[in-house]
Amino acid sequence: MQNAAEDVPYESFVKKVNDKAKDALDDFFDHLTNDSNKFVPADGNVHQVTSNTLNFLNSLMDYRQTVTHLLASTGAKGNQSTHFPRLFARALSALGLNLKNKAETYGDETLAAVFLLNNNNYIHNALQNNGMFAVVGEHNSQVRSFYRSEISVYCKKYLQSWNRVVSIIAVDLSTFDDKTTLKNALVAFNAELERLITAQQEYCLADTKLAHDIKSEIKSLICEPYAEFHAKLMRSTISKGVGKHTKYSPESLEMLVDRLFDVVA
Repeated sequence: MQNAAEDVPYESFVKKVNDKAKDALDDFFDHLTNDSNKFVPADGNVHQVTSNTLNFLNSLMDYRQTVTHLLASTGAKGNQSTHFPRLFARALSALGLNLKNKAETYGDETLAAVFLLNNNNYIHNALQNNGMFAVVGEHNSQVRSFYRSEISVYCKKYLQSWNRVVSIIAVDLSTFDDKTTLKNALVAFNAELERLITAQQEYCLADTKLAHDIKSEIKSLICEPYAEFHAKLMRSTISKGVGKHTKYSPESLEMLVDRLFDVVA
């Protein structure tokens, strides 16, 4: 009876510790779910809420058994083996909604796409590099393909910002029947390109590989067709007198694209 009596304070202490830990988890999810802070990076970079969330989840990786026991002892339902992966899945779902809400703060749809591209790419890489995909995969085997799909979606949304430039040079030179029409097309191309470069000069893609891949996509969209357009233009009989409006060579256009997402350029 003596030992049983002495166990009561210890059990009470353990309960208090568990309750405090559970309260900390609840506070984490409450902040993530009900975050009303509208701050977003001006350059579309990774948000601190993303890095904080992934760092927090990574910190739990070494304590799976302890966290599972905590969740079970504080009312989590279902098979104990699912508690830990469900916790991760819940956090990632709340983070995704949080980020989409924040993206609406941007007045520029292209910059919003860059923001969501950066953050989803960061999440994907963090889950992959720290072994967390395996944990979340116990709850949802499609999580890896989900993030790859999100990255692809926002990459395409960003690239849509170049559609107007593409449309100007994706033409048959034979449709230009006079120098004025050709001059107007070149002036429109220069103006649209410079507007786009100016608008995007502060955009950031934090992952160098991702930035390289997207620049390659832009070159396929713009630089390759422009090189063909430029070559045909130089051979055209109506090109004389409009040379001053041919502001960019194919090489200088590629250099312009190479400087995208480079904040020190």
